[in-house]
Amino acid sequence: MPLLNLRDVAAETALRPLGVEHEAIVRDYALTAKALPDVLTMLGLTVVPGMPPMLLEAPESAMRTFLAALGEQGGAERLLLANGLTRAHADRLRTALIP
Repeated sequence: MPLLNLRDVAAETALRPLGVEHEAIVRDYALTAKALPDVLTMLGLTVVPGMPPMLLEAPESAMRTFLAALGEQGGAERLLLANGLTRAHADRLRTALIP
């Protein structure tokens, strides 16, 4: 099973409370694998020979598994609110990002 990196988890956790549907999040995550070489280059990083291939993959099944587990815990918004995000901030973020 590929590893979900912190960037992916943070980005996808932020998208769900904004009303982005699960399947759109899954598709977005799957695009990560295609963009990863460019992202690594932009960061001045390279793929290390012998690096496990799963670290460079982003299959839809990995994000579906993550979203299902997150849902079992009450969802992304509940997680964010329980860890310091206020309802006012969540509403302002939603208003700023969704026309």
